[in-house]
Amino acid sequence: GGAGATGGTAATGPTGPTGATGGTGPTGPTGAIGVAALQAHGAAAQLGASGPVKAKALLGTVDFDTGGWFSTVNSRYTPLQAGYYLLTGTAACQTSLADQDVVLLQIFKNGSGLPNSAGACEYSISSNYSSSSVQVTALVHMNGSTDYIELWGECYNGYTGGAETQQWICNLQALGGSGF
Repeated sequence: GGAGATGGTAATGPTGPTGATGGTGPTGPTGAIGVAALQAHGAAAQLGASGPVKAKALLGTVDFDTGGWFSTVNSRYTPLQAGYYLLTGTAACQTSLADQDVVLLQIFKNGSGLPNSAGACEYSISSNYSSSSVQVTALVHMNGSTDYIELWGECYNGYTGGAETQQWICNLQALGGSGF
């Protein structure tokens, strides 16, 4: 005799109990902040030096700083995220004489002025009875640790060379970071 016919499939049995949950995996890397933004300006008009002498712009008021990287103590922006930053600075100059007011503004990185070819250094001369203003803009790579930005400028009268009372006020804006 031969083997008998194969029998039919039986019904599926009940599902067994769920196994224990595995351990927690390692924490992933911290994500980038994205785009950082800053706007700071002078708290009050800054008195100029006697004559055409460069001085650091005193930026004592922060309108916003998403990274918290601007120091009002030394008017310095030190972003702690590497990337490219679009920087814009503005300044207005008014002297006590009613003739040619001159304002020069320059973006400094790590204590050195950026070149005029980068748009980071500009000057303006007013006509009679008006103040003079200027704007500078530069796209700058920052290393995210030690690089810092400052604004420096001059405000004086073009005819007298600065023997009069001068005042100027500045503004700095920055937008950048790894998400920029």
